[in-house]
Amino acid sequence: IVYAVSRYGGGPTRNDYTPLSEEEQLGGRRSRGTSIAPNFEGERKRAQWVSPIIISPHDNKRLLYGAQFVFLTNDQGESWKRISPDLTNYDPAKQGNIAYSTVFAIDESPVRKGLIYAGTDDGLVQVTQDEGQTWTNVSASLPPDHCIASIDASAFDEATVYVVVNGKRVNDFNCYVFKSTDYGQTWTNIAGGIPGSIANVVKEDPTNKNILYVGTDRGVYVTIDGGQKWEVLGTGLPSVYAQDLAIQTVEHVAVIATHGRGAWVIDLIPVREAAK
Repeated sequence: IVYAVSRYGGGPTRNDYTPLSEEEQLGGRRSRGTSIAPNFEGERKRAQWVSPIIISPHDNKRLLYGAQFVFLTNDQGESWKRISPDLTNYDPAKQGNIAYSTVFAIDESPVRKGLIYAGTDDGLVQVTQDEGQTWTNVSASLPPDHCIASIDASAFDEATVYVVVNGKRVNDFNCYVFKSTDYGQTWTNIAGGIPGSIANVVKEDPTNKNILYVGTDRGVYVTIDGGQKWEVLGTGLPSVYAQDLAIQTVEHVAVIATHGRGAWVIDLIPVREAAK
């Protein structure tokens, strides 16, 4: 099963990939995609070019999807529940042809079901510890009006979370990777060792809490000591905009999505050996 979204909140779609019949293949059909879009109940949708949708680490039928609200499904999108109010700093005067004041990133804690973080493109990090019954804005000490580009809740400690703050829209080209050990109440920027480049995504290694990977506009960097020192990840990857990355746990590799240079795979075993 593959879940996908199209621009500005189109979808989401669930694709149940099964072999197509000869008739379907000759007819040019490529998949059996089914729309699983949630009901906005009359509210006008505001959604990102690529709206965030994640599979819960607790149940592969459980999904979270973000627009200006966060939606939850426990049945692969057959039914959705809106679990948040508008989580953004919505200002009608700042709206234009391109959607703004939207949820840009979502993550659910692998340690505790129902502990969910949402980050917006207008600078807010919101957290719920009760699956959406109450939300808390934990953005006070973060750079204002910056995009919360990535969120990664730790798999080792319930209260620890990492966020990437991206300021290119407000002409701030510093690198920001913040860590919190108290559910976002306080934040520390751990990106000091990454050379001048905007960060786009952060991922914690599932085998070692001190190993972190950060995709930037100039490639991917890794730390094996929790952010005290950063190095370029691997060899061969060009100095390229690393837009997203995922850790493949079976083959022990990082899969890196770039903007304009395709997808890359890097072996993570040497990194993990160096961290021992």
